[in-house]
Amino acid sequence: MRLLRPLLFTLLILALNASPLLAADKTYRIAEDTSLPTGKSYVTCKAGSIVTLNAKGHIIKATLAKDEFVHTARISLRFKAGTEISLDDSGNARRGILFNNETIYNGRNYYRFRAGTVVVFDEKGNLTEGTLLANQIIDTGAMRCHFLAAPVYFHADGFAAAGTLAEDQELSNGRVSFTYMGGSQATFNNRGYLQSGVLLYTQNIATKYSTKSFPAGSRVSYTGDGYAL
Repeated sequence: MRLLRPLLFTLLILALNASPLLAADKTYRIAEDTSLPTGKSYVTCKAGSIVTLNAKGHIIKATLAKDEFVHTARISLRFKAGTEISLDDSGNARRGILFNNETIYNGRNYYRFRAGTVVVFDEKGNLTEGTLLANQIIDTGAMRCHFLAAPVYFHADGFAAAGTLAEDQELSNGRVSFTYMGGSQATFNNRGYLQSGVLLYTQNIATKYSTKSFPAGSRVSYTGDGYAL
């Protein structure tokens, strides 16, 4: 019976794939390690885990039974066993956990990302989220920031959207610059200016209609035109 289960599951997928009635994603729990299609290749899914298949019978979410190479829209990456992977309807990986340290393109530059951490990709295969292997200077679109080897996030154009500052840094909100605390997270808007950050010193900062005092160590958020909220 153990040998028949993967075969029966495969036959079920083939039958569902041929059925015109299948119009939505379906979720199953698999009894044994089972090789299933992504649309570009096959991966072995972990026994006892939940898999979600699209209308073509291809994986869109599953847990890997072993270390596997999985395609993004741009490259093939090796993901760790036990990783829950997410794929789009074209069979391209959108999320996984790296087996090795990897150099990956974000749509603008290549950076090194740490093994054992989550990476997220857009539909073009450009990285939008990952954990830096080493401290790195990255362009926000309006300035260059020094980020810690920590999770970093990117806008669709490859400019930094958020990261942890490697040191105290003077950053602009589009109207004025202040110094923000190293070791804290800073976020950036789609024009590359600071959207939020933790002040190193107490500052009087303009709001839309007045001025407000913000103490050192407080997080300040800004509107798109640089006024404090």
